[in-house]
Amino acid sequence: LIRESRKQYDRRAEKLWSGRHDFDIGPATSQEASSEDDCGIATSPIKSAPGSIAPARSSSFDDGDSSSHHTRQQSRSIDLGQSTAPIVDLGGRGPSKSVDGGSPTATTSGSIERVMNFDLQQQIEKDVVRTHNKRAFFRHPTIRGMLNRILMVYALEHPKVSYKQGMNDLVAAVLFLLYRERMSLKEDASVVAIEQAAQNAHDENLDLLLDFDFIEHDTYTLLSLMMQRMDAVFCPANDLSPVGSPARQSWLQRAPNTGAWDILSRLQWIQNVRLRIEDEELPVHLLKHGIHPHMYLLPWIRLLFSREYCMEGLWLLWDAIFALSPVDFAFANYVSVAMIEDMRSDLISLSDMASILLYLQRPRVRSIFDALKMVKRARELWDQDHQK
Repeated sequence: LIRESRKQYDRRAEKLWSGRHDFDIGPATSQEASSEDDCGIATSPIKSAPGSIAPARSSSFDDGDSSSHHTRQQSRSIDLGQSTAPIVDLGGRGPSKSVDGGSPTATTSGSIERVMNFDLQQQIEKDVVRTHNKRAFFRHPTIRGMLNRILMVYALEHPKVSYKQGMNDLVAAVLFLLYRERMSLKEDASVVAIEQAAQNAHDENLDLLLDFDFIEHDTYTLLSLMMQRMDAVFCPANDLSPVGSPARQSWLQRAPNTGAWDILSRLQWIQNVRLRIEDEELPVHLLKHGIHPHMYLLPWIRLLFSREYCMEGLWLLWDAIFALSPVDFAFANYVSVAMIEDMRSDLISLSDMASILLYLQRPRVRSIFDALKMVKRARELWDQDHQK
């Protein structure tokens, strides 16, 4: 399954970089970067050959090609001091080509598609440049190239959802996690013991799972799995999730009085139903000052709190969400309730809409301790509902 998912990504990336979309990757420029993350933890340097921004390699799946493996070994690391963000042109700089050998209608259709793809790529590139741009890891051109490709491939493969702002934050968290895990295993002295144990049994599977060269492929696979459960969060249109889908049935069972499965109903349930069970005063206070759930809860749920916690805290939070609610990520609702409860004293003390909204929307980088605290409280709320 792992090999097949990686092959599928290679095929999609190959199609993306083929003549159909006429990608042109230009040169890059150098920039300096600091190597400490937002939790104060040093980031491992990335090293690679200059300009290493090629799309995914289908040839790397040849298990018997030792020369290919040697080439991949040489390009495992990337130097943060080297070159720049790639310049990717989706608009195509060559002559226009008709997809059916000259039909004006087909040519016009192809031109429209080309313009739409160019606009899409421009939006993705802008968001990628802004993604964690204070962190050296995400300013590196190879990492930005990966983010661009993953998001563009996903958008073209899933046209109903396409690309929406916020997906870049989800991809960044997954990509950084996979990189940190595999780099730490590679540099840890204990990896020798792991390798020795792997030689006795399942060594091929372990090497396959932890292969450093397929971080981009595996990030795309994890994004796709997450988006299967979050399509309605990014695209509220009801036609995205059939009535019989497990995610939709699960949410309807949790909120039977909403009348429809949509993101606004979900946000209303968090603030005006579940929070009110725990604290009748706080939801009334928010509504009294014109604070409606979508004003602050939408980015929390859409980004799965990616901008609310440091990376390590976010990963811990995601562990809880994925483990307890793998079908629809409903545990995120309870995390939201716990976070609002945690702000209670400050929210009650504020007496105007602007101050309350600013307080709720203000970006914070909560620590690992904060994440543990929120998970513990959210689990208590979750258990209360699921024991009934």
